[in-house]
Amino acid sequence: MINSMVDLGERQWSFHVGDTVYGCDDHKLGRVKAVTPTHLVVEKGFLLHTDYYVPLRAVANVESGSIYLDLTRDEALHRGWDRPPANERTAQTG
Repeated sequence: MINSMVDLGERQWSFHVGDTVYGCDDHKLGRVKAVTPTHLVVEKGFLLHTDYYVPLRAVANVESGSIYLDLTRDEALHRGWDRPPANERTAQTG
């Protein structure tokens, strides 16, 4: 299990691969697949998987294996986060 401690100013949280991510409406977005210095890579879907690159600044709270965002699941799904951020694409391509 990968564990990442992230310090966001006054807030300091620990994220784990496998944590469940929810919108502020308590609807599940998906599970953490990876943690980067700036994003959570969240895998959504049961048979057809889609990765979402959720900025850490969108995290509102973390409670024992559950990560809550400061926006609803539907808002998160329509932010264009299904495309890797520019710095992630650069790191993957060299």
